[in-house]
Amino acid sequence: MRKNTVEILLVDHCLEDRKTYGRYLLQDQQHAYSILEADTGKKGLQLCYQQFPDVIVMNYLLPDMNGMEFLTDLKTQLDQTKLPLVVLTEQENEQIVLQAINRGAVDCLVKKATTPKKLLQAIQKVLEKTDLKQQLQESEQRFQATFNQAGVGLAHVGLDGRCLQVNQKLCNILGYSHEELKQLTLEEITHPNDLTVDWECMRQLLVGEIQTYQLEKRYIRKDNSYVWINLSVSVVRTSFGEPYFIYVVQDINALKQLQQAYAQLETRVNSQTLELEKVNKELQTTLEKLQVTQEAMVTSRQTIERTFTLNGIPSLQWKLAAVRNQQGSATDFTKRKQAQEKIKEQATLLNVASDAIFVRNLEHEILFWNQAAESLYGWQTTEVLGKKATELFCCKTIAQVNEALNIAVHQGKWEGELQHTTKEGKKVIVLSRWTLLRDNTGQPKSILTVNTDITEKKQLEAQFYRIQRLESLGTLANGIAHDLNNMLSPILAVAQLLPLKLPNLDEKNQELLKILEDSSKQGAQLVKQITSFAQGAEGTLAPLQLKHLIKEVERIVNSTFPKSIEICTNVGKNLWTVSTDQTQIHQVLMNLCVNARDAMPQGGTLSIYAENFLVDHNYTRMNLEAKEGPYVVITVSDTGCGMSKDVLERIFEPFFTTKEQGKGTGLGLSTVIGIMKNHGGFVSVESKVGEGSKFRVYLPAIQNEVTQHEDADNYQIARGHNELILVVDDEAFICQMTQNSLEQYSYRVLTACNAVDAFSLYTLHKNEISVVLIDIQMPTIDGLNAIRILQQMDSSIKIVVMSGLASNRKLLEASGIQVLAFLLKPYTIKELLNTIQAVF
Repeated sequence: MRKNTVEILLVDHCLEDRKTYGRYLLQDQQHAYSILEADTGKKGLQLCYQQFPDVIVMNYLLPDMNGMEFLTDLKTQLDQTKLPLVVLTEQENEQIVLQAINRGAVDCLVKKATTPKKLLQAIQKVLEKTDLKQQLQESEQRFQATFNQAGVGLAHVGLDGRCLQVNQKLCNILGYSHEELKQLTLEEITHPNDLTVDWECMRQLLVGEIQTYQLEKRYIRKDNSYVWINLSVSVVRTSFGEPYFIYVVQDINALKQLQQAYAQLETRVNSQTLELEKVNKELQTTLEKLQVTQEAMVTSRQTIERTFTLNGIPSLQWKLAAVRNQQGSATDFTKRKQAQEKIKEQATLLNVASDAIFVRNLEHEILFWNQAAESLYGWQTTEVLGKKATELFCCKTIAQVNEALNIAVHQGKWEGELQHTTKEGKKVIVLSRWTLLRDNTGQPKSILTVNTDITEKKQLEAQFYRIQRLESLGTLANGIAHDLNNMLSPILAVAQLLPLKLPNLDEKNQELLKILEDSSKQGAQLVKQITSFAQGAEGTLAPLQLKHLIKEVERIVNSTFPKSIEICTNVGKNLWTVSTDQTQIHQVLMNLCVNARDAMPQGGTLSIYAENFLVDHNYTRMNLEAKEGPYVVITVSDTGCGMSKDVLERIFEPFFTTKEQGKGTGLGLSTVIGIMKNHGGFVSVESKVGEGSKFRVYLPAIQNEVTQHEDADNYQIARGHNELILVVDDEAFICQMTQNSLEQYSYRVLTACNAVDAFSLYTLHKNEISVVLIDIQMPTIDGLNAIRILQQMDSSIKIVVMSGLASNRKLLEASGIQVLAFLLKPYTIKELLNTIQAVF
């Protein structure tokens, strides 16, 4: 019995493994095998396109690419859902198997567990489900049929401007044969006046500034005439990275000629209108001169005839005959003919207009439907004539349409926005302009409607309003933050001073004061995060132990989320330190937690846990965004509704949201991605409908880095030595609490509630004052001008600026004012004293 020969491609960098698989194949009693081998992914792809193997057996990890890249390239070329491919992995990995199957592989095997029987079964499975040669032939046939029969000109063009492949439509447009076009560059057949703009667009395309471009230009045909075309150009790359261009050419010569004819027609009509007015005046003059009595005309039976000319052509004949009681009659045959021609031309122009134009009677039945209306709504003219517009595409806005009709009938016109539905069910928004048409007796007859598609414009406006709303919220948050920080400052100071003033407080009261202090610090930090996000401030990276940040997020979530949601956190031991901006990472975690909350409207479990993770070479090949090295991974998971595959592919797009209108901006996850990229990290996500979602945030770790977060508060605070400090702030309670704090640590204090008092006190105590502590936002004379005046009074003055807004630090720099330190409200006693000590 003759065996069937099957062509097998083995793609594996290990020669011994390839030999082993070859021995396994010899044990097959049903098939004879022709074996091809490749040690890299690139060579494997080349053999696929040259030899068309029946089955591909591929190691997932190759020297130059991983399995996902190989599968993606092969799937793109074949345009098939199932590929004749068996993937071999080093170890069992459910995620890799799912990814490979989703990308089109038929089966996956673990190398160390692969036996002859398993390999042959997998190959048989592939043979039953796929036929690579047939797929390639069918794919090529589909492509060639589509390419050759396209209604527009198509060409594949190399970097030298020569055509690699052209279709028959392009040959018809230009008058060349396939072979002649392939011998010419597109530059040679481009009109000289159109070369410059074409070159600039091509330059932008090649450097990556644009992905595609479209323009109107002229090509020179074989007979040396030129043809206007609409050109669309895109750049694509072969599987080996070589770029080439796809040209889409649409002949618009007739449209250009029609536009020119229309312009000439308008000029001609305007000219003839002036001539007709002139002839009419001449006719009136002649009638006045020819007033003869009816009796004289009857007696003489004279016929008076006058012919008027227009542009040298007899155009209007007026005849007055003396026949009993008949009056003079005028016949304008030329004018009627010209009017008929004008109507035909105008009807043609209506069909090339870009706006949807149609005519309906007063019962909304459609009487006329132009080509642009066909394009916008999807219905052909034969489908809509006699049908009611209200039933076709505006049934949901019938009340608004009837109101518009009533206004148009009484006022002659109406204009407004309407929401319509196309034949395919797509929602479009149009700017609709209605004009009332009347019959010969002056009675309302029909409505001329001109609709402009403004759907995309309205979407852009909505996005613009979202951004404006966010900017307004940022401005509002900025103003509130200043007042909140002023309120928190004395609360924090009191919480720290009372244990010093009352050292004999019992343990319970000391615990209450500690809660007050911690809450004030958390409030201050939260205000700082909100203002930083509102202002779009760039983060400052600093070493951070994430367990403290996760505890803070847990505290906020517990106090603000519904009680039906259970919060679980787990931070691994000896968690590595990361270099991050604490505010931005806090924002990332809160965004993910809020999304998890929204996915569990009926309650569920929100889990946050962190662990160390070492990315090796193999992992980077499976995840292109990862780099080798240590990471700390924070996982935020929920037990909510989950996401479909289509939603997963779009969740990181700006303004994409699955939430109801007004309940989400679609910026949360795009912000997360931006922050993580700025930190050199990356994000992964897993989700199934009905099973919840799991987001993993990977942050690069700093090895051998020690943070002082836990012990920082235990450091010894340096006391003063009776130095005099001038405190200037318009908030009296801030002045008072700052004074009490400084005096507790052996400083003398003067306070001023405005700049004028500060000038007076500094003049009196200039030689004693060591440091001026001044708020930057004050009434009458603001802090900036006050600082300038104080520095003019004493060039060696030491000034520390206080403010409730971090952005005022940049305001100082922009104003060119030099100070020794900047103290952000609310501040702790330690921060206050350390800042003052630092400027001495």
